[in-house]
Amino acid sequence: FAGQYSTPSSLAELLIRLLLINKRDVVYDPCCGTGTILKMAYQIKKEYGISPQEAISTVWASDKFSFPLQVATLALSDPETQGSVLNIFQADVSKLRPGMDVTLRDPYDGHVITMKLPKFPYIASNLPFVQFEDLEELNADVLERFRRTSSLKLTGKSDLYAYLIMYLWNILEDNGRLGVIVSNSWLGTDWGSLFRKTLEAHYAVESVIISGKGRWFNEADVVTTILILQKKPALSPAAPTDQTKFITIREDINNPELNISDLASAILTNTPSLLYTCQTLTQSQMNTLLGFGISPNAWFTDLSWINKIPNNTLIRANNIFTFFRGERRGWNPLFYPERPHGIEDNYIRPVLRTPRSITHLVANPDAEAFCCGEDLATLERLGHTGALSWIRRFQNARNEKGELLPKVLERPLLRWYQMSESTMAQFMFAVNYDKRLFVAKGQRPMFIDQRLIGLKLSNDQHADLDLYHALLNSLIGLFYIEALGFGRGLGALDLNATKLERQLHILNPALLTQDQIAKIKSSFAPLVERPIKDITVELNDEQRARFDDTVLESFGILDLKEAIKRSLLDLYSIRQAVKR
Repeated sequence: FAGQYSTPSSLAELLIRLLLINKRDVVYDPCCGTGTILKMAYQIKKEYGISPQEAISTVWASDKFSFPLQVATLALSDPETQGSVLNIFQADVSKLRPGMDVTLRDPYDGHVITMKLPKFPYIASNLPFVQFEDLEELNADVLERFRRTSSLKLTGKSDLYAYLIMYLWNILEDNGRLGVIVSNSWLGTDWGSLFRKTLEAHYAVESVIISGKGRWFNEADVVTTILILQKKPALSPAAPTDQTKFITIREDINNPELNISDLASAILTNTPSLLYTCQTLTQSQMNTLLGFGISPNAWFTDLSWINKIPNNTLIRANNIFTFFRGERRGWNPLFYPERPHGIEDNYIRPVLRTPRSITHLVANPDAEAFCCGEDLATLERLGHTGALSWIRRFQNARNEKGELLPKVLERPLLRWYQMSESTMAQFMFAVNYDKRLFVAKGQRPMFIDQRLIGLKLSNDQHADLDLYHALLNSLIGLFYIEALGFGRGLGALDLNATKLERQLHILNPALLTQDQIAKIKSSFAPLVERPIKDITVELNDEQRARFDDTVLESFGILDLKEAIKRSLLDLYSIRQAVKR
């Protein structure tokens, strides 16, 4: 309920070994839960020859809740340190301040020992996984307190850990190191962009680490990352030459046969290994990728090919298309009538309600939508009794809350029973992709369900839709689908219309000759005729290979094909890895 999950010991070990450079220094876990990270720090200190008494005196821990602290105290029990005062106390991490009084207990007689909270050279923690929707209930004042204490901003949709990382800056020594386990939500969300800038102002971001094989938390449908950070003494934006390592662990860290010490050592010494991959990016390179619309969730693969694409070859898709989320008009029985409904045909439009209905690159409607902009008097005058009786059927109906439908379905510039034809899509993206990546074209413009994202041409209604369809489904088009989403705990790819509109790029059709256009459409035709395949099968298909060769050769970038393909498959593999 509080967003706290027990940290697997292997994950705790990896975190501590990557973070704790000087084993004699103090390390503190402010969200210690039952003490797994704390105990691992203690054990690693002893492994390096530090006495049990010194080791126990240099680990600190606290938690918001009292019960896990009792378990953490038991976890640190060691006959060799009997009688030692454990630096464990109860406190809300967001209220910690250097110099505040904290209460410890003498192990012999239980009397209170009051100490001043120091600043720490190392902080390591598995921060609570609390989404912004639950902040009001669990940490109602955390956002307001952050606004009062920081000149920097985070959006109101930030998850709890975003605020906690900034709070921890206050109790970390200058140039101290912070290692935290957090969800991957910041990598691909709108709020994550502002979080990243705020993070870079507080810390040098040394490394971002993700799993390339299996979820680290089996009991939670959340995909996690490790952040290794170094505190800046004063807030400042990242410099162009600042570097961050984006690391993918290629082995299951919960496999008992994996030597975590060897893995951490290889990462820290930059030793090439089959256990992990690493992409090191400067801030300048990150800004270049952002300029191409490529978010941090895609920075775990080699993207050096992007700089080899000639200027103006990729353009923003919002120069061509309008983007919108599928309809959620509010009362399906009214807006999606089932036959026999008796409504006149001129008020019926095609609708695609289920993404599963898309089996080919050209999509057919799977239902009908009621679309009427006429008032009741006009319908009576026209004698359109079918539409009129359909509207009157719902005129006095109420929703589950007892509210009249004409009231709750009101929309600006629309009648309460009207769907806007401006949201009829020519092309469709899925909100949640799995193994198939594609952009479907409607057999004709149609309404789409909210589980789909629609595109339609902004201006030139005489443009070549088949050419656009081909370019959206090219190798680079599929790469952008994977790169612009981010993986959820069950392996689904999350996309949203706003992000697509801002960041999607498409190969520039204005650079093509008529002969090249004809060749691209001809090579794309076989793909349209057959069912959509899983992406790993799709990219090894001969017809797909000929199509991609034709497209890339037309734009003079055929030599980049294998690099683009490798990037796409890398990102897909990372997303799907949570299932393994």
